[in-house]
Amino acid sequence: MLSIHDLRVVGSGEKKNVIFDVVVSSDVREHEEQAVKHKIISEIKKVHPGYNPVIIVDRHYV
Repeated sequence: MLSIHDLRVVGSGEKKNVIFDVVVSSDVREHEEQAVKHKIISEIKKVHPGYNPVIIVDRHYV
């Protein structure tokens, strides 16, 4: 399960940075973390090619 927080959009017109944090489970390995990040970026680019996703991956440690 993933959760997103601290979502913000910076820029104007068609060129925007979409910045947010994604929380992954503590048992997710680093290579899996990167795969999740790239999948999210890919899905955003499909819908909005001019958007530049900036994703910070956080770990859930509870």
